Amino acid sequence: MIRQVDCIVIGGGPAGTFCAAALAKYGMDCVLLEKRVIMQGKVCGGGISRFCVHALEQIGYPIAPLLHRGAKIERTITVMGKEKNLDEHWQSERNQAAYAIGISRDVLDELFLQSAISHGVDVRLDAQVSQIEKQDRLYIANEYAAPKVVLACGASNRLLIGKTGVLPAGISAIYQSDAVQQGTFLFDRSPVYADGYGWIFSIGNYQWNVGVWSRRPRSNMKELYQLFSQRQVPQFLGEQAVCVQAPKGALIGAGVAVQQWDENIYLAGDAVNSARLTSCEGIPQAILSGIQTAETVLKEWRRSL
Repeated sequence: MIRQVDCIVIGGGPAGTFCAAALAKYGMDCVLLEKRVIMQGKVCGGGISRFCVHALEQIGYPIAPLLHRGAKIERTITVMGKEKNLDEHWQSERNQAAYAIGISRDVLDELFLQSAISHGVDVRLDAQVSQIEKQDRLYIANEYAAPKVVLACGASNRLLIGKTGVLPAGISAIYQSDAVQQGTFLFDRSPVYADGYGWIFSIGNYQWNVGVWSRRPRSNMKELYQLFSQRQVPQFLGEQAVCVQAPKGALIGAGVAVQQWDENIYLAGDAVNSARLTSCEGIPQAILSGIQTAETVLKEWRRSL
């Protein structure tokens, strides 16, 4: 039995959840289809930057639950090859809060999804979409039909038609350690990483996200990650640090924008390559992309009423 709605959003990450929440908030009957059964499996790309904290405050998203489930980060340590660590305590700046929030991407996606549900979004988990069919003026995905579709399904999903070119790539893992203070972000900008860097930041509960990324993916990305983790983990987290979530790689949606291939199928987040190419920061761009996409969909929807 096919159920007709006003809009189908495919993908339950930051772009999809904020887009769907905005659509539902302003009256659209919206269903969100997410392939995961539970919101787990994302490692690379966790954390809320100072820019993202500011962006969330501007749209009225509650920060307290993020701080409760994560770690408040107020200082950074930067390594530049053999140079001495540069220690910086952050101050509030234009479009930047005085702190970031380290938080597991699993927890973050869960909180964002619950927020979408609270706004009236019909969320369907374990809903893998393998194809979208068009019948007259409606698009059909699984058992739903709608005149509008938003693809927020990441950078490498096979539903995407546009060519993305060579995308940046990252690898990260999660470690457990109680040897250091929670509120610190380590950057390793040594020349070995060229157009990328390594990082370690706290995500709460004495857990740490450890990873590397490169603007131009290399064949030795795994070796770069191993080099970084072997060098910095014992030094920064202590010899007793234990890897509790194995290293995992992913493409990062940054760079040349993907063109939408149908006037009623919209792209958001990594699907449109909204992440910053210089730093590969993606979460705030995904959120803003989702909201902007929702504004476009709402405008077109209102014209059709």
